[in-house]
Amino acid sequence: MYKSIIAATALLLFVGCSEEKNQTMTSVTPTPEKIVVDTQTMEPVVVQEELASATPAVESTVAPSAPNGATLYAKKCASCHGPKAELSALGASAVIATWEPKRISDALHGYKNGTYGREKKAVMVPQTRSLDEATIEALATFIAAQQ
Repeated sequence: MYKSIIAATALLLFVGCSEEKNQTMTSVTPTPEKIVVDTQTMEPVVVQEELASATPAVESTVAPSAPNGATLYAKKCASCHGPKAELSALGASAVIATWEPKRISDALHGYKNGTYGREKKAVMVPQTRSLDEATIEALATFIAAQQ
C-alpha cells in the first residue's frame, strides 16, 4: 500500500519537475486535484476538486479612496474649532476658517513634528501624530473652503 502511495507521489513530483531546462514558467496555477487512497483497492486515486477551493485568495490592488475632509474634520477638529472652523479653539487659537490651505497644511505638519504652536501645542501635537499626507491635505482643503 505505502509503496503505491510513494510511487504515485514520486511520479507526480517527477512529472511536475520535468519541464525543459530553457522553459521559464511565468505564472503558477494551482492544480485543482488531490490524491486520495481508494479504500477498496488501497491504490492512490487523483480526485478533481472544484477550482474555487483550489484558488488562493488574491490581494486587492484597488487603491484606497482619498480621505474625506468633511468627515475627518467632524471627527478630529469640530469639537474645538466649531462645525465650520469658525471658533477660536478653546478660546486661545486663531479662527482657522480664514486661512489658506497651505497655511493650514503647514500648521498641521508643524504640529505633527512638534515645530509649530504655542499655547495649545500640547493639545494639537497628539491630535496630528497619526495624520498622513493625504489626510492633512484633505483637512486643509476642507477647512479653507469654510471661508
